[in-house]
Amino acid sequence: MGCAVAVQSKNKFHDTCLVSPRLKQMDKGQFASELQKLVRKESIRVAQATTAETQEYNLSFLSINRITSNGSEGRRVWREEDVKVEKDRMLFTLDLASFKLHYLSFHTMTWHCNDLKMAEVDTPLLGPSKVSRSFMKILPMLTAEFLNRASMRFIGANHFEYDVEKNAFYKRPQMNTSTCNPLLTFSESTIYAISGQTPDSSEASTNFEAYDLKTGTWSTLPNLPMPHFKGSCLYSNYNHSVIVLGGYGSLNPETFNPSVSIFDTRLQKWRRIPLEEMSIRIPKLLNTQLIEYKEQKLLVFGTDCHCKYLKMNLKLKKLTVKGNICSESHSTTATGVRVKKDPDSQEIYALISNSTEEKSDEEQLGVGDVFCSKHPYNKWEAMKVGVRMDIS
Repeated sequence: MGCAVAVQSKNKFHDTCLVSPRLKQMDKGQFASELQKLVRKESIRVAQATTAETQEYNLSFLSINRITSNGSEGRRVWREEDVKVEKDRMLFTLDLASFKLHYLSFHTMTWHCNDLKMAEVDTPLLGPSKVSRSFMKILPMLTAEFLNRASMRFIGANHFEYDVEKNAFYKRPQMNTSTCNPLLTFSESTIYAISGQTPDSSEASTNFEAYDLKTGTWSTLPNLPMPHFKGSCLYSNYNHSVIVLGGYGSLNPETFNPSVSIFDTRLQKWRRIPLEEMSIRIPKLLNTQLIEYKEQKLLVFGTDCHCKYLKMNLKLKKLTVKGNICSESHSTTATGVRVKKDPDSQEIYALISNSTEEKSDEEQLGVGDVFCSKHPYNKWEAMKVGVRMDIS
């Protein structure tokens, strides 16, 4: 796999790299030339060299902004390739026990499965390689989300772009303040990473950062009023705000965040709505999913109410429990939305987790029952979906 170099100072990178057994025979000019070849080979419009302290996929990646070659210095900055963010929210599950990704194609209504253990990982310094054990240890610390049908982001203790069709990970710039399992949401050009857990896993975080897809850079935004670790979030296209709900407000001692936090991206300010002000009080909302079907009107899935779901009106500060999506007492584990020309004609899909009893072939693949609803989202219809058995 090659070796990694522990770099303590960016200014001394050209000296430190020579300590590496693999690189000590190269002079500074040869090393810079070799790195440039890697960059050209992969057509990355970026070139910020990254090294790890002990292994190539260690959590503590360090960014190197300067490369010294024959006495000259040059600065190279990571830049994203053009990324098209789609409004449709994909329906998927990530099984971290088997490291398999299951996702539903809305066009064919077929489940697909990618084996992440067979994936390729590409970093600027080491180039493409098969996933290592150290990389697999990082995945549970990252939050996954689809940007479009072919591309995902894994962000948290590190940052990777994932190509669904190629089953390949690509290293991207790390957050300014790395947190484990932050909440993720995105607008057309920005990814928002919210809350999460501190790297030493001792406390929930109020960290809030934005990643600009056009420049490939992170910016630190005003901290949350209170952590929302393991809560849920979304970006509202109606009023350009980030809405965050529930989760843990603290881990020591363990307490829940009984509020909705709303960040106005234009004013750069947070405001908070306590759930106590709503018509009913729910003590905790963990691992839920939010979908905004109209301005300030949300659907909340995956609650303690099992197959029941919630309707929330932020303007009226009203929260109501709706009926069951299905008759079984399973939990709603994921949701997806398919947006059409008219927002009132959009279709919302809910995934119901499987029973622990007898499992079918679909359930062996980790796929549950899919239900669909249209506006006003009071009735749900079971969908017939196929399963693609081949694992890529």
